[in-house]
Parts: sequence; C-alpha cells; structure tokens
Amino acid sequence: PQLAFDEGEHRRTAALLRQAESGGSSATVLRGTAGNPVVPRGILEGLKMRLRRACESAEDAPGDWSNLAHLHLARKEYSQAIKLYKQCNGNFYNDADISMLHYIASALFEWSQDLQSIGNLKMATQKMLECRQHCETSAGLDPSNPFQWFNVAVTKLAAASITMSQKAPSAAHVRQTITELDHVNRLFAVLENAGAEPG
Repeated sequence: PQLAFDEGEHRRTAALLRQAESGGSSATVLRGTAGNPVVPRGILEGLKMRLRRACESAEDAPGDWSNLAHLHLARKEYSQAIKLYKQCNGNFYNDADISMLHYIASALFEWSQDLQSIGNLKMATQKMLECRQHCETSAGLDPSNPFQWFNVAVTKLAAASITMSQKAPSAAHVRQTITELDHVNRLFAVLENAGAEPG
C-alpha cells in the first residue's frame, strides 16, 4: 500500500531537476516519493547546496525549506527530511499545514517500509505509528477530505501487516491488530459510500 498522492508528482520532480541542471530557481516544489526517478548524486548535492543557501538567506521562504527536505527524502535521508518538514511546518504554518503533515507522514511511511524490508520490525512499527499519528492529525484538520481518511486506513493496515509479520506477536498485539483491522474495514466502507464522514 502507498499513501495517496496527486498526479503531478513526477512532473514536478522532473521539472525541478531540469531547473537544477540549468541553474534555475528552486521555487518549484519537489515532493519526495518512492516513485521518484533515480537522480545523479551530483545534481542532488548541487540542489541541496543551493537550497541550504536559500534557506539561510531567506528564512521566510517555506518552499526552499520543503524543497531541501524533499531532496533529503529522495536520498532516503529520512531523519533529515522529517526534521526539515517539521521545522517548516512549525516555523511557517503553526504546525497545522496539511501538506507539511502529509510530507512528514510520507517520509515516515517510506522509512517504515525500508526498515521492514531489512527486518527491523520494531523500528518499522514505531515509524508507522508516527506516520499514522500525522495522518490522523491531517484528517482532523480536513475531515471532509476522503484522501486523509484513506491515508489513515492505509497506515493502520500497514502497521497491522508489520505486527503480524513478527515471529511471535503477543496476544495483546494480535488483539490490538484485530481491533485496528476492524476500524480499517469501517473506514474503507465509509469511503466506498461517499458522503459519510468516518469516525
């Protein structure tokens, strides 16, 4: 499963990379997703240097901060990306910007999946729970948006998958997972019947 993204992701990524290669502005937003094309290291490092300078010289430009975070995410430098997203959200949006919360959740989701793929299930679970928390915050800020609730359901489903892939999950963890899966089923049922608000 993946979190919901809009259709322009890859076009914006390609546009920013073309701008970087030609020395253009960093104003275009690059979103870090698992589907980003492989980017040559030199281009990313050059972009990071330009964006760091922009962040230092213009502290009131949230786009530069989020673009720098996107580049860290594209390099799978999760903690740096999340730190920058959180700083941007706190400094410019009073910790209440849905896009920033989505970026944070997306980074945590990818990080959790990477950790799960190398067998670090404890840390993968922790990152997925943090991801879910950010998705739930976004859903609380925009409760009529079905994508917010879809993301909550996906993170609950992913967390359940991680729990059940453990060698010997405790009975308490299994019971909690069953409860979460019941909630996921209710969320998906509500999303199928457009118009009702999940709860």
